[in-house]
Amino acid sequence: MTKHLRTALRLAGLKLSQVVITQNPHGHPHITIGSTGKTVVCSSTPRSPETASKLIARDLRRALG
Repeated sequence: MTKHLRTALRLAGLKLSQVVITQNPHGHPHITIGSTGKTVVCSSTPRSPETASKLIARDLRRALG
């Protein structure tokens, strides 16, 4: 798993055991939250990993409700 995804999970307050990470055929990671079943699609190679982590964490928090 890439560093920006681990950082996003930490920022969102999620543990790796609470999510399922898969990849679509184009290489984009999909993070599915186990408790809600909602999926967040991420960039596999972001230009700015720090900004990408913050945006992914925001989307994960929104998916949690």
